[in-house]
Amino acid sequence: MLVGRTAFAQADLNTYLNKYSKAFEQKNPTAMAAACEEMIQAFPDTHWGYVLMSYSQLMLKDKEKAMNYWLNGVNLAPLDYHALAVGACNFAVHGKLDDAKSYMHFAYQVNGNPDAPKLLEEDLALLNKYLTLPLSELVSESRRIAPIYSNNGFFFQDMGECFNLWTQGKPCNRKHGLIQRMKAWPVPIPYFENSVQFFEAQGVLEAGDYKNGIPLMTSFINSASQDIHLQHFKASGYYYMSVYDLSEFNYGESLVNAELGLRAHDQIPIVFPNTYSLYLQDRKIMALNLLERPREKSKEAMELLTVAELMNNREFQVKSYNYLVSDLLMTTNQDDYRLMNQLFQKANSLAKGDPNLEDIIGGNYASFLYREKKPKEAKQLLLALAEKRLRAGQISDAQLLYNNAGFLANYESQYLESVDLFKRSIAITESYRGKLSPTQQLTMMDAQSSAYGGLILSYERLKDSEGLFQAQEQNRSRFLRERLNPAAKPLKLQEAQALLRPEEALIYYSTGNRPGDVIIHVITKERSSIHQHYPIDEWLTLKKQFLNRFFGRPDALNGVKAGPLEDVVNGSLVQYASKEQAFTSQHFEEAFEVTRELLKSYEQELIPVRNEILSFWHQFLIAPILPQLQGKISLIISAEEHLSLLPFESFISRDGHYLIEEFEVAYTPSMTVLNEVRKRNYSTNRKPVIAMGGATYQGRSPQVGSVERGLLGFLQVQADVQKKLSQGSNISIELAKLGFGLQADYLAGTLREVQMIQQMIPEATILIDRDMRESVVKSLDKSGELANYRFIHIATHGFAYEAIPELAGLMMTSPPEGDAIEDTFLIAPEIANMNLKADLAILSACDTGTGKYYRGEGINGLNSALMIAGANGTLLSLWPVSDQGTMVLMALLYELVFLQDIPADKALNAVKRHMISGAMGEFYQDPVIWAPFIYSGK
Repeated sequence: MLVGRTAFAQADLNTYLNKYSKAFEQKNPTAMAAACEEMIQAFPDTHWGYVLMSYSQLMLKDKEKAMNYWLNGVNLAPLDYHALAVGACNFAVHGKLDDAKSYMHFAYQVNGNPDAPKLLEEDLALLNKYLTLPLSELVSESRRIAPIYSNNGFFFQDMGECFNLWTQGKPCNRKHGLIQRMKAWPVPIPYFENSVQFFEAQGVLEAGDYKNGIPLMTSFINSASQDIHLQHFKASGYYYMSVYDLSEFNYGESLVNAELGLRAHDQIPIVFPNTYSLYLQDRKIMALNLLERPREKSKEAMELLTVAELMNNREFQVKSYNYLVSDLLMTTNQDDYRLMNQLFQKANSLAKGDPNLEDIIGGNYASFLYREKKPKEAKQLLLALAEKRLRAGQISDAQLLYNNAGFLANYESQYLESVDLFKRSIAITESYRGKLSPTQQLTMMDAQSSAYGGLILSYERLKDSEGLFQAQEQNRSRFLRERLNPAAKPLKLQEAQALLRPEEALIYYSTGNRPGDVIIHVITKERSSIHQHYPIDEWLTLKKQFLNRFFGRPDALNGVKAGPLEDVVNGSLVQYASKEQAFTSQHFEEAFEVTRELLKSYEQELIPVRNEILSFWHQFLIAPILPQLQGKISLIISAEEHLSLLPFESFISRDGHYLIEEFEVAYTPSMTVLNEVRKRNYSTNRKPVIAMGGATYQGRSPQVGSVERGLLGFLQVQADVQKKLSQGSNISIELAKLGFGLQADYLAGTLREVQMIQQMIPEATILIDRDMRESVVKSLDKSGELANYRFIHIATHGFAYEAIPELAGLMMTSPPEGDAIEDTFLIAPEIANMNLKADLAILSACDTGTGKYYRGEGINGLNSALMIAGANGTLLSLWPVSDQGTMVLMALLYELVFLQDIPADKALNAVKRHMISGAMGEFYQDPVIWAPFIYSGK
């Protein structure tokens, strides 16, 4: 028989093996198969049940099923004698005697039982009896080669020593000698070296050495390729990488690696799922959750639940229910609440009595307790769990639990306690933030900015202006601040006030904890005030009058008009329990989308609607603080989230005036950033301006097939972009996969724009056509010439790819023959690495003022990149602008700045007022022309 009973230490497994042995002794293949089925279900992660089932199926004359079971078994233990010996039997039955002989060689190389050749011959003889196959040739081969491999003891000795060292995170000096000796056998195992590579990588990673373990595992995955014996190891490798990526805040890469691991599993004809696939599915769900993709998360959680129930795996059943519950915890829909309750009860029933499983549902259980009006018990549970996570070193989980406890305290009006809990949460984040790369820091702050949001809410309730400013300042443009000056500390309220002029007002906007809720912090040189504004009735009117119309939602069902707290959704009437529930985060986001689309539109019939909405924004964001702005001339605005993409100067007051007609308006990422920029003073001997325009786009894009549309493909491109940028490599292939071609419409207006600048300022340097190549600009930067200009002006196609923050940039000239090693796209990370000493950088291009929004940072795009590079001020656009409108605005701006020596921020405001006045004609009065251009900086 293939199995020696003494080989097993696990008593439970021995029970099943004994059952199999009895069936084997009775030569009863049906009973053998039944025993194997039970063994597989009880121990799905070990190879024994699959390998023995494969042999049983051969006796039952089902060779296809036998091969599938064998592939499952050999993937779990590719260097196991029994798996390889049964492989020889399978290939023999399939009539592939040469392959059968090879596997016999493989088996004897890793055999430690001197009786194995005899037992194998008995098994072959039994198959011969059942299948009437001529296997005598194989028996002869077994007798011939068995003595050759009798001196294979080094395999067990060296592998044992290496295993021991690797699990301690130490190198094994015997590895290379072992590989060479195994290769010297007459018919060596072709995948032996790759298997050793996996074991080494696994051991190093299990020892916690990710720095060395991840490159080893990556190398194994690449070398293992499509080897059918190593797909399970490959899947395991992807699991380790997914775990590592998640710990490094690379959520997209974690999701990609989890999916690649599941696909590697799919290369094996799975006969029964194993726990490794559950771990991969779980990792995929965790990544989707952090990527804020609730629909995909719920779908994958249901799949995880299905497999976990099939395997009777309580841990993953509990996890599945927990994921599904988390998506419904804050629901206001009674049907969803009942469903959430049912799911939670199932999770609780499964977890009861098992401390580890109870921990899994602990966070959700606390929320459940709170909803059941037991806030004290809920908070105590969260704090106990947080402290337990801290002791276990699970700092990310601990941070989240303290954060949730802070919100519970806030909801119960225990604001001093909530401040303390949010600060604890933030302190945990700070303890490891410095160890991360810039991109990881941005992602981490985005994922964990909720604690700062809670701190802001608590200080607003306490009316603590000093604490509120500190929280707002810390939660704005932190990465930018530290790139400008690593030693810079967030300004305190009194320091910010000291920097303000008597005529200035600094206004910080933060979103509240309800959609449509805003916290406005007005700071002047003399005083500060806090205002919370939540005009729910006005929001509901806006939704009914405009949002529902724009998004095609009917206002009536069967001829009956929906009431104020009703909506018609998918042909059904949805009733809300309160006004707050009737205005959701979706409606709030729609309000911004509609506003921006109306501001971009040239359609005259939409002007009345646009003006009504711009009046609404004035009432929402400006009117509540007008008393505090009495006597002020200049507004310095720092807004967060969607608010940062609105041009405040276009808001219309009750008397019909734009905000820009009543105040000077400028923007700043944060007061600390503004202070750092104000400290920079450059030489007065610089040249006036370098202007670039008239780029031509004739390059040939790499052939990459269709544009990447799927989530996983896109995330893989994102990972490739980040990797190549860190290496300074060309990303034209990745850009092509995302649809960024090297050919684009020629913008004749950009040529006229820079020619106009040259006419106004004869000493200006002009780069047009071929001189506007990316390589030329980088050469000017490298030589120091680019740092010798007061103004840098670039007119071309601009783009901002929000999902990949690095892809905010400018399209430079792309010649037919290419631009040497450059990809012809000048993107934000490349700009940030330049050396500028400019008073103002003007990007006269579409969407240059947008980019990826990170909570806790703000828009991370070209504005940040230019400031890091050395620009003291930036003039960017929020949406595409007409060539003619842009040229006129720029001509007026340059006249004021260069001919009248007016500061750029004041000059831009004056130009906008001049256009509004009608002096340039009716066309230029429209905010579609002047509103998109925003100034930020000194």
